[in-house]
Amino acid sequence: MFAQSASDSSGFILEGIVKDDNTQKSIPYARVYNQSNGTGTISNLEGFYRLSAVQISDTIVFSFVGYEKQKLVAADVAKKKAVFLVPKTELLPEVEIFADDPFLFDLVASCRKSGTYKTRTAKTYFELESYIDNKQVELVECYYNGVFAGYDVSDLQLKNGRFALAPFGNRLFISTETSKAIHMHKLLEENSFFPVSPLALNKAKLKKQFALKLLAKYHDGNESTVYVIDYKPRDTLRTGFEGKLWIDSLSGNVLKVIYKLENANIHPFTMIAREESGLLRADLQISKTYQQLDGKMYVNAIDFSYKLRFKYKENDSVQTVSANAILYAYAYDDAFTLPFFEFTEGMYGDYVKILAAPYNEFFWRNMNEFKLNSLKDQNELFFRTNGNSTAQARPGHAVDSSRYWFEKPYMLWSEKRIVFREDLDKKYVPLTAATPVQLYNFKVQLYMDVNTFNDSLQFLTATVFDPFETFFYYPINNLSLAFINIYFDLMEIQRRELEAEILSKAKNLEEIKQLYAAKLKTAALISQTYLREVDRGTNKENLLKWNDYVNEKLRIDNVMIFNPYP
Repeated sequence: MFAQSASDSSGFILEGIVKDDNTQKSIPYARVYNQSNGTGTISNLEGFYRLSAVQISDTIVFSFVGYEKQKLVAADVAKKKAVFLVPKTELLPEVEIFADDPFLFDLVASCRKSGTYKTRTAKTYFELESYIDNKQVELVECYYNGVFAGYDVSDLQLKNGRFALAPFGNRLFISTETSKAIHMHKLLEENSFFPVSPLALNKAKLKKQFALKLLAKYHDGNESTVYVIDYKPRDTLRTGFEGKLWIDSLSGNVLKVIYKLENANIHPFTMIAREESGLLRADLQISKTYQQLDGKMYVNAIDFSYKLRFKYKENDSVQTVSANAILYAYAYDDAFTLPFFEFTEGMYGDYVKILAAPYNEFFWRNMNEFKLNSLKDQNELFFRTNGNSTAQARPGHAVDSSRYWFEKPYMLWSEKRIVFREDLDKKYVPLTAATPVQLYNFKVQLYMDVNTFNDSLQFLTATVFDPFETFFYYPINNLSLAFINIYFDLMEIQRRELEAEILSKAKNLEEIKQLYAAKLKTAALISQTYLREVDRGTNKENLLKWNDYVNEKLRIDNVMIFNPYP
């Protein structure tokens, strides 16, 4: 089915359901690709897909691991409510293979040699939905530059992200590091945070811990045979996954793998409010599909679903939350221009990273390269109804307190003043340190994101206080608060000057980069001069001088606010 757009030249919207021809069930995460204009998407959990800017004569390709590929003309697809994919189940006239046949163990063990450490980058989409008692309570959507080392995720570099939360009772449920869990799980390695799988074991351990059974086999081009293998752990300790493997027998490449385990004894989850609640049960399901690039397999999609049952100790109530996350690499050897910002190395928190930047309305309104759509646009409705990522984004929905769910939130500059806790991280630096540089450090970053859509160049800037690199171990009093806030204000002045320079001088991305680099040097010089002249506020004359400068530029009088010299 389709919806005609206002202009015939821009095409129409093509949408429908992808289903299994045998079972009539929908196929989640099937690839739908417009071969004529190079755009594509995947079906959602219900098998629904939507493609924009489609022309009547375009060729639309539907594919999924284990199914015959279909190429259809858009005009024919538009007449149907569903496209049915036929499973590849061609049995070959070979010797019959029984359960636990040595050949199956040899085949699975051979996969350990098929991986690669060579990394490739792809534009990558991430979405997470969480539900409690069938009510949606959480939605996270991100675009990354995904760095993939063969079968595994090597790094996820955030381009842009947003989230929305709906309260359940008087509580909020947040999945703080789901992308980290996806990042942690490796196909060919054992991991203490996940149940064991057959691909992570050598042949001897594999025979001891898992039972294997051939389900099907079929030709998949290039005269190779794909074996579909069922695996189950031999013990009942709930420490090993069960599931299915799709393996190319000619190359030993893994095409697809499904992991499942109910009531897992090993899992990567922990409750944030441990004193208030306890995790009673965790059910896991992970599906990974791969694509071949230059003879090596790389991530195509990772689907990570889980169901958690937990108990609130305060009233003994029990609730179950179910969540589904999808990570999809949709454009290999292509990359976003990432925001100019440095996240602390090894910091994976999805929410903390998203909160480091203001909401980019332009990006989310224009981003149409790839998106996981739903029949009634539930995502956009949920975002509009339940708010979004930052207090700066949509004040009608978001609240400042959202930043303090986390021990160390990034803080965007505002007219509200920064107040440090007296005991902030004092354990990391000895208070007996001899020099001031060991007792305090300020890290403020000038965030900038640049986007081009339909020949329109847009940039967004912010002044961000970095809590991971900032510390202050001198006593917290009115003088130190004035000293700290004037510093933050000076960096905000630099940001505003940068914006003015870009608007008046820059005509393209390279010129924006040059102005940004020059402004960083200026900001560093002002930072050094201020810290040297003011000496933590002990030089009253110079602090008053810099305060007057800030007051002139921003109309903020920190001396009047904090009264550092009563």
